[in-house]
Amino acid sequence: MLPQYDLIHQLTAAQLAARLPDTAKVLVVGCGTGTEIVQLAALHPAWHFTGVDLSADMLNVAQGRCVQLGIQERVTLQCGQLTTLPSTPSHDAALLILVMHFLPDQGEKRDMLDHIVQRLKPGAPLVLVDLMEPADSMEREALRHACSQLGMDDDMVATMMHKLEQDFYPLSTPRLATLLAESGFQVPVRFFQSLGIHGMVAHTATC
Repeated sequence: MLPQYDLIHQLTAAQLAARLPDTAKVLVVGCGTGTEIVQLAALHPAWHFTGVDLSADMLNVAQGRCVQLGIQERVTLQCGQLTTLPSTPSHDAALLILVMHFLPDQGEKRDMLDHIVQRLKPGAPLVLVDLMEPADSMEREALRHACSQLGMDDDMVATMMHKLEQDFYPLSTPRLATLLAESGFQVPVRFFQSLGIHGMVAHTATC
């Protein structure tokens, strides 16, 4: 339901390419069916990936895609919470793409960020893309019009607007910055903003 979905992944790949060496290990939180892993593995043949997700069905699809493309030796998939992974700083970067808005802000978001930072090397980037709180009272209405203009039919727009109001837990920009700082990340730098979705990069401390 996101017209900018492909662009988000293209810009995410560009951010990682600019920041990581030829050989790197990337943690993908909420990897789903493996979209990020498949795209990045094709661009970087020496990168390795750890994908974690709560859905065994989605991970089965991801595994099948990895086998089909012959990249399964570079990919480790884990079903469950981040706590199922070793809590050692072994990853050069992490992705958190359209995941955190599913979690309430009653400790769950902070816990996820805490577990991510524990598994990143000093100075490693977290690429975070998420739904944010509206900047003003008209932003969601503008989103509705934009999606219609971009070709979404009325039913899809209505479904999306309902989910925005009922199913998600978006943060304000200051609140997200606070959570990142409390978890040990440096000040995030925004690289994308469109239709209520923001993308940013935040690095772990270097020492």
